[in-house]
Amino acid sequence: MWTALFGGGPARYGKSARRPVMLSPVCCSMPLFHFQVRTDSHVFVTEPMELADTTLARIEAAKRSGDLLREHAEQIWTDENWQVDITDAAGLILFVLHISAHRTSATSAHGVAEA
Repeated sequence: MWTALFGGGPARYGKSARRPVMLSPVCCSMPLFHFQVRTDSHVFVTEPMELADTTLARIEAAKRSGDLLREHAEQIWTDENWQVDITDAAGLILFVLHISAHRTSATSAHGVAEA
């Protein structure tokens, strides 16, 4: 976004006239990041978030993943594979987190019952 301000001082059309002065771009917005969670059966899109840089976007993705696991701990054992995509405003995938849960041979081969 470019901002035009009016400079003071005498202008061609008299002392009261003002002429526009172009300044460098005014940038007040931060990059917008999207966080999308995919499971074997669903895709969830969260609200976009403005963050200063990709480091903060990765940290936010880790925090959101922790919240997701805490709030839906039983679901990871049903879907087993979750993927968190971090994208920019254009939809380009910048980072991916994989979260998975697997039974081991100790639970499947030995008939360990589900609680």
